[in-house]
Amino acid sequence: MSIERYYLGMPFWGFRDWVGNLYADGTRPRDFLEQYATVFNAVEGNTTFYHLPDARTVARWKAQTPASFRFSFKFPQEVTHKLALRNAGSIVANFLRTLAPLGPRLGPYMLQLPARFGPSRLGQLDRFLGELPRGLPVAVELRHPALCAGDGQRTVNELLAACGVDRVIMDTRAMRSGDPSHPDVVEAAHKKPDVPVRRVVTGGTPFARVVGHPDPAVNEPWLQRWALHLAAWIDEGRTPYFYAHVPNNLHAPPLARRLHALIGERTNVGALPDFPGE
Repeated sequence: MSIERYYLGMPFWGFRDWVGNLYADGTRPRDFLEQYATVFNAVEGNTTFYHLPDARTVARWKAQTPASFRFSFKFPQEVTHKLALRNAGSIVANFLRTLAPLGPRLGPYMLQLPARFGPSRLGQLDRFLGELPRGLPVAVELRHPALCAGDGQRTVNELLAACGVDRVIMDTRAMRSGDPSHPDVVEAAHKKPDVPVRRVVTGGTPFARVVGHPDPAVNEPWLQRWALHLAAWIDEGRTPYFYAHVPNNLHAPPLARRLHALIGERTNVGALPDFPGE
């Protein structure tokens, strides 16, 4: 059995501290993805935010994953943060061309915009999205407070819906509802956006990134709520993407496993395979 009807994963696969639990003892870093893909069916591609892989690496990623697996690669930070979506056509073309050999394994690309990208720049976002290849799956993450509530939120949601683009739902409430003095939380609280959570679907494919607390008990009520919404979307015929984060990353696999179990209590989503390291 395996995950069915939705995509579940974490922000990356290259984490050595998962050896001995998610990954089998002795697993080499170059083999992490292959074992990751025996359990989860999706992953964020944070690596492309910083640099693009070479052709040999892309070919290895393809060989290590089944065709049903999905990568949600981030657009390069040069596009989103340095150029603020302006005059980035050649960089975007190279980005898409580099990853194209992955074919059906390419899920929604993630356009993660900085907190300084506010209402005055929505014209740039509209132009940028309009210049992308027609039908390219994209999910946009906005962090400016004025675009996450009130009229600003409605305006950007209408823009994304008109472009057929999804909005990333970023939820850090679980992380912030537990002990704030936990050292991992103290550091993450300064990096992760604290924005209102609206479970809106603008492009047809729900896309959520949820940051849990290192204490599993703190996460439970939040996971219960997310399981309810995910199951409802799935039963509507949608195919959500859900990425589980935890400040120290170590506990992300069990958090994702718990969520899958809770969804399974509400609708059929298959069985999550055992972790190779267990």
